[in-house]
Amino acid sequence: MPIIKKDNESIMVKCSCHSHALEIMIDDWDKDTVPLIYVGIWTHGQRPMPLRWRDRLRWIYYLLKDGRLHADDVILDEKDAVDVSNFLREKSEVIKQRIKELDERKKM
Repeated sequence: MPIIKKDNESIMVKCSCHSHALEIMIDDWDKDTVPLIYVGIWTHGQRPMPLRWRDRLRWIYYLLKDGRLHADDVILDEKDAVDVSNFLREKSEVIKQRIKELDERKKM
């Protein structure tokens, strides 16, 4: 599936089912803090209306029956999974470096 968006701070890939997308974004604007990584799952075609009572009761039933609710899946093909993995690996190095810098500042 195609990469919808990729830049230095985020990557967004479309799900193989064509109805979802996965977005991973790094928040690195404040150089005095450790960067945060946001993960978002976007859906296409959702109705903006609130859930009907029937649907609400169905979710309550699932919660009572299983003790948890399920979330949507984002299915990535091999190439997209590698792209996401590489993006996260690169950003984890940025985070490690920032933690090291902040620790050194605290020692001063």
